[in-house]
Amino acid sequence: MVVLGAGAIGCVVIDSLAAAGVGKLTVVDDDEYSEDNVFRHLLPPLYIEVRKPAALKLALEQRYPGLSITPVCTTAQDWLKTADLSRYDGVVLAFGAPSVERSFSRLFKSMKLDLPVVFTWLEALDLGGHSVLIWANGEGCLDCIYRDDEGQPSQVPRTSFLEPNQAVTRNLTGCAGAFVPFGPIQSRRTGLLAAEHILSAMT
Repeated sequence: MVVLGAGAIGCVVIDSLAAAGVGKLTVVDDDEYSEDNVFRHLLPPLYIEVRKPAALKLALEQRYPGLSITPVCTTAQDWLKTADLSRYDGVVLAFGAPSVERSFSRLFKSMKLDLPVVFTWLEALDLGGHSVLIWANGEGCLDCIYRDDEGQPSQVPRTSFLEPNQAVTRNLTGCAGAFVPFGPIQSRRTGLLAAEHILSAMT
């Protein structure tokens, strides 16, 4: 099993799969664990400034005997250039970049592999999250939900909880910036849903 993205959702997926008995996991992420992640990530502050895949290997292999995590500290795009997807029972994409995920979906469909793929992401303002399961050699794809009412391509998924052009940032009083909040409750709920989807596909 491979999980692409080890952030707020990805860490929950990885932990849940390990707890469910998945013994071998490949974790791909090029990001370091930072102070900004602490309140919505499963890793303790001890791992700040450590690459997320390496930190998850250290933390979870101690927690789950028999677990083997292969940390890949690079981007999913770079990993995919040399990856042999036939070695995996499933793929979870949890990095929340729709345009990149849609390109991955098209690539997986072109490979015609008998491979379950889960795409999972959060919506802004802590409105909720999504988990979409497809089979690389089956009908349907991630692009299917990026259509308007007339079936034409759209930049917004039909599953979105937000209205078109709805503002999704909040200004910080007294600061010169804005932020898009993602809370821990929706991250964990969505991560559990994604783990359930990929486990159900595998069994």
